[in-house]
Amino acid sequence: MAEFPRPFNQPGLYVVSQNTVVSAIDRVVLGHLEQRIGLFQLRQRVAFEAQGVDETRDLFHRLPVKQVLPRLLRLAGLADRGLRNALDLQVTRNRLAVLPPGSRLSGCTILHLSDLHLEHFPELIGAVTAAIAPLRYDMCLLTGDFAFRHNVVDAAVDGVRELHEAITAPTYAILGNHDSIRIVPPLERAGIRFLINEHVRVETSGGAFLLAGVDDCVHYRASNLERALEGADQDGLTVLMNHAHVEYREAADAYLTGHTHGGQICLPGGIPIMSNASAPRRLISGAWRCVAMQGYTSRGVGASMVRVRFNCRPEIVLHELVAR
Repeated sequence: MAEFPRPFNQPGLYVVSQNTVVSAIDRVVLGHLEQRIGLFQLRQRVAFEAQGVDETRDLFHRLPVKQVLPRLLRLAGLADRGLRNALDLQVTRNRLAVLPPGSRLSGCTILHLSDLHLEHFPELIGAVTAAIAPLRYDMCLLTGDFAFRHNVVDAAVDGVRELHEAITAPTYAILGNHDSIRIVPPLERAGIRFLINEHVRVETSGGAFLLAGVDDCVHYRASNLERALEGADQDGLTVLMNHAHVEYREAADAYLTGHTHGGQICLPGGIPIMSNASAPRRLISGAWRCVAMQGYTSRGVGASMVRVRFNCRPEIVLHELVAR
């Protein structure tokens, strides 16, 4: 088999012919995305969706969590409490000290939502809408996992559309490991701009900066930072969105991510019992730094596997850009 450019020559990837791709995906979607992300990228995404994502690669998904944990929680009388916790949204304010002194971007505020899993948890739409109503922000960034079940399209699109009606600023998004690429065209028609190994120049009242987003690196293995930054002028501020952690040292000034849910079920003090990421614990939740790059891992809005949280509140994050 011929070698493909990165990331298509990674082990375990399933690449199909162009004819198979065309028959596996709606031609409207293909026409909408091929020119932007390239045929190879589209092949890889569609091939994984057609064959089904193998979640057995990691311990987190091999364990029978969905079957066993709800029963244990009911027996312990903790199921209702866990559900209430999962709806107890917290607004977290974080300062990203990434600007030079005197920058006109100082004070620019980013609303960061991650891991919505809306068709799994539709009650969250009203909770998030109420929580963000009084907030003031200049843009909204969505760092993936709109769906819970792989290949769910309509339910995820409907939920995100409803939520987006409550967002009062330009909105940008990336795909997560639970998301089908088929959600992109309808949500872009609704006004959400997806970045799939792409970048845009974001204009604000205080100036402009570079915003880049990469595709999922967990299940679809489709992230490509080089492509995302190709042709970009990085002389000013660069903000990178990636659904999950990868080793992008100093790839940007600010790095916004999610995926971990902060552990979702934690010991007192927010110590995760189990994590679905191989990253060090300091990167599982909250603010962190890698050399000069400042990052933030959202605990997420929704819940995965089981609709409960313990010692790990779901969060909506407001990032304020400030001087170093």
